[in-house]
Amino acid sequence: MSYLYQRYARSIFTLAWHMTGDKALAEDITQEVFIKIWQKSHTFSQIKGSAKSWVNRITANTCIDKLRKQQDLSNMPETLEMQVSTYISPDQQVISSRAHDAVQQALMMLPERQRLVISLTVYADTSNAETAQIMNISVQAAESLLARARRSLKETLETLNPQIVKGAIHD
Repeated sequence: MSYLYQRYARSIFTLAWHMTGDKALAEDITQEVFIKIWQKSHTFSQIKGSAKSWVNRITANTCIDKLRKQQDLSNMPETLEMQVSTYISPDQQVISSRAHDAVQQALMMLPERQRLVISLTVYADTSNAETAQIMNISVQAAESLLARARRSLKETLETLNPQIVKGAIHD
């Protein structure tokens, strides 16, 4: 289990953080995912996919469950704390923090499935085939959903902060 933790803890946390927009919730989800991995280890089959895909599917499903429960209880977070490298100048930290906050805010405004496809492909670094498998859709559907999600994210960012789109997102 320590090998699994060392191998997947960071990617589980990163995916959960970008799915929920809440660092504390992402930490809780990371712990919960490892409990589920332990409890469901007998269900893993390499025939159905890689361990990475299996772990990402558990993470994505746990995030979706938590977000649905949270929506019933309160509003979802709009911004996200950001850890900035100490090697970045103060001016760059402010710009980077604002850009990250705007991207995270825009990401949280996307529909759940669009947020998931972006989180899986960008933050969990899964291929389109792995993303499709995790989401139980075809590769073509995953690619189409990803394209829609990127367009929606760009449009939302253009509304929130046009400067970020001008400098960071290319068609």
